[in-house]
Amino acid sequence: MDARCGATLWLAAMAAACGDGTFSAQLVYPSQQLFERGRTVELFVGEGFACSGLRAAPGTPRLVFDSHADSPEVGQVAIGKVAFLAEVSDGDCLVFLEGCAETEIRRGVDNTVKIALREVAGAGCGAGQRCEQGRCVAGDAASADVSHADSSANDRRDAGVADVGGDAAAADISWPDVRVDAGYPDATAADAADAAQVDARHDTGLPDALPDSGWPDAQALDAAGFQFSVLVDGIPTRFARRWQIDISPTLTGQPLDRFPVLFDSAVDSALMDELRPLAAGGHVRQAQGFDVVFAAADGTEILKHEVESYLSATGEYRAWVRVDLVGASQSIFLYFGSDQVVADVQHASAVWANGFVGVWHLGESTGAVLDSTALGRNGIANGAQPGVLAPIGTGYEFSATEEDSIAIDQLAGAWSIGQMTVSVWVRIADDPVVDDNTILSQYTCDYDDGFELRVTDDTGHVNYDVFRMCHAETCEDVFGRRISSDTWHHVAGVRTASELLIYSDGALIFQVDDDYSGLTLVPASGLYLGRNACNARNHLSGRLDEVRLSSTARPAAWIHASYLNQSAPGSTYTVIH
Repeated sequence: MDARCGATLWLAAMAAACGDGTFSAQLVYPSQQLFERGRTVELFVGEGFACSGLRAAPGTPRLVFDSHADSPEVGQVAIGKVAFLAEVSDGDCLVFLEGCAETEIRRGVDNTVKIALREVAGAGCGAGQRCEQGRCVAGDAASADVSHADSSANDRRDAGVADVGGDAAAADISWPDVRVDAGYPDATAADAADAAQVDARHDTGLPDALPDSGWPDAQALDAAGFQFSVLVDGIPTRFARRWQIDISPTLTGQPLDRFPVLFDSAVDSALMDELRPLAAGGHVRQAQGFDVVFAAADGTEILKHEVESYLSATGEYRAWVRVDLVGASQSIFLYFGSDQVVADVQHASAVWANGFVGVWHLGESTGAVLDSTALGRNGIANGAQPGVLAPIGTGYEFSATEEDSIAIDQLAGAWSIGQMTVSVWVRIADDPVVDDNTILSQYTCDYDDGFELRVTDDTGHVNYDVFRMCHAETCEDVFGRRISSDTWHHVAGVRTASELLIYSDGALIFQVDDDYSGLTLVPASGLYLGRNACNARNHLSGRLDEVRLSSTARPAAWIHASYLNQSAPGSTYTVIH
C-alpha cells in the first residue's frame, strides 16, 4: 500500500450492490506506524447484531486477508442492521488493533461505513497452532488458505456464532470487488495535503466505533466519559456530551435546502452551564469552544457551522448551522466535550455558499467589517461604532450628524443582478436628522444599475421602508410599511424574474412589476451601509445588524423563517438532554 497520505490511512472497499446501489467499507488506522506493523486483517460480519454482541461472540471470521494487499470479495450481506468487527494482527500473529461499527443496509441506498481502529492488547495463536507469515496455522502445516470467508484457521475465537456467509441466492447486497487504497479513494497529491491538514486538527487516539446508529450499545466508547462519536472532517472523533435539537415545523412549511439556522444556547440555562469550560464546571475542553459541533440526526459527518460568538464564562454560544430543512419536524444534535478536536473545525464559507454574494454579521469590536463568505468582501467602518446591542449579539451604530458609514468597495462591478435578495436588521433613531435614512445602497450618481434599501419620510409614507431598483437614470420604488422608531425591524427586498417585493418582519408587504424585468444589472459602485452610494448623503441615524446579499430570489418561506429564527430562536427549536 502506498503510504503517501501520512498518518491517516484508509482501507477502502467499494462495489456494486447487485444493481441496487453501492456499498463501501473503510478501515481507519490511528497512525502510519501502526499501519506498517499490521500483517493480517480479520473481518467479522454480524447481520442483525450490535457491536457489543458481535464482540462477545464473533464466531468465524467472514474474511481474512493481508493488510498490505488488495483484499478479496467480502460476499453477500443481507438488508438490515449489520455490525462489522475488524481485527488487525502483526507478523507475530498478535492482535493489536480492533474496531467495530454498525450500519443499516437499505435497498437502493448507497452506504458507507468507516471502522475506526484503536490499539488493544489482544491474544496470539491458540493451543496447537503456530504463527507463519503473520497467520495462525494448525500443527506443522506450511500455510493455510485464508483467502475467503471459509477460513477456519483462526481458532483464537470460540465458535459462538455460525458462519454468516449465508446462502448467496438469498442475499440482498454483495461487494464483488474489494480494493485497498492508501488515503482517500483516487487520492491525488492535493487530496493528501488536505488529509494531512485535517488530521492535524485531531489527536491520534480514536474511538472504537462510529456514531450512534440507533442502537444504544454503540455509545459505550470510553469508560472515561466519552460516550458519543461523530465524524469531524471524515475522522471519527469522541465527545462527552450530546444534546438533541428538535426543529419546530412552524419554522417553515416547505423544504429549504442549506438554510442557515441560528443556534443560541441561551434558550436553556442547563445547556449554558454545560457549555462552560471544564474548570468552571462545564464540559467544553477547548477554551475557544472548538470542540462544540453539530451533526445531523444520523450522527455521521458534522454539519457545516460558523460560530457567531462564544462566552466561556457564561456558556452562551451562538452559531449558524447549515441545515437542509424538510418543512416538518426534524432533529439535529449538538456534541461537545472532546479531547481530540484541538483546532478550529468550523466551515463558515460553506455555511454561506448557497447563492450568497456577501454576509456581514457586524459583530466585530475593532478592525475590518468581515464578510463570512469565501469571497472575502470585507468592509471599512468610517465612524460607525461597533459593539452596540443588536438582535444577534452586537451591531453597529450610525450617526447622520457625524456622517458615519461602512464602505464595501470590493463589490464595485463584482456581481451581476439578475434575481437578488437583500436583508438587514435596522433600528431607526427616534428623531432622525434627515428625512431619508439610507440603510444600504449600491448605485451610481446617475442612477445607473443598482439598488437601495431606505426608510423614507416622503409625503404619505412617513417612516416607510423602501426597496429601490435603478437602471439608466431611472429608479423604481416598492414601499413597505411604516416601521416604528427605536425598535428593531427585519427588512428584506427581493427581485424575482418579473417583480420587486418588500418584506417587513418576515411578512410580504407589497410587490410591483419590475420595470427592468429581463435586464441584468451590474452596479459600478461599491456597497455602502448607512449612507447613499452617491455623494455620501442621506445618512442613517440608527443601528444595523446582520446584512446579507444574495444573487438569488429567496422564497417567502425563507424570509419568514429567517425572521422567526433570528428574532426568537427559542420559538423555532427546543433542546433535549
